Amino acid sequence: MVRELEDSSEKLREMIEALDKEKPSEPVVNGKGFEALKGQLPWPITGAVVVPFGKYNDPQYNIPVFKNGIEIKAAKGSEPKAVAEGKVAYADWFKGYGLLLIINHGSGYHSLYGHLSETFHKTGDIIKKNVAVGKIGESGFSNVPTLYFEIRHKGKPVDPAQWLKKKGR
Repeated sequence: MVRELEDSSEKLREMIEALDKEKPSEPVVNGKGFEALKGQLPWPITGAVVVPFGKYNDPQYNIPVFKNGIEIKAAKGSEPKAVAEGKVAYADWFKGYGLLLIINHGSGYHSLYGHLSETFHKTGDIIKKNVAVGKIGESGFSNVPTLYFEIRHKGKPVDPAQWLKKKGR
């Protein structure tokens, strides 16, 4: 199962890199570029982080694994929102992520929203900040509904905690 997740993550990286090569992205975020928003992005959904970015011990298999994003506990059916404006690069099922929506924010930056039961947008749609991207479904993580959230730069995952506003600010 761990190997399958690693393979899915690698396929996702390759897909994002290919999307950028097909049509190089232009900065679409307030004319400043996505990088200017580091530490200022709103949380995509209200909830506690149940699995952090990076290395952690998988509770089901009791083995160390690396998580490319974060799992945020959320009520089933709740609607996560886009952290910044951009263009939908992908909106479909993706092995290991479930129903997945990827937003291209320009300059090689993408945000990913996984474990959705429904997406509200299709590839090519322009999404504004704070617009709902879909509905939370089942995650397979301890039978608790979660939003899987990632930020990638040029296909490589970066720690979302460095990009999201600190809680309480």
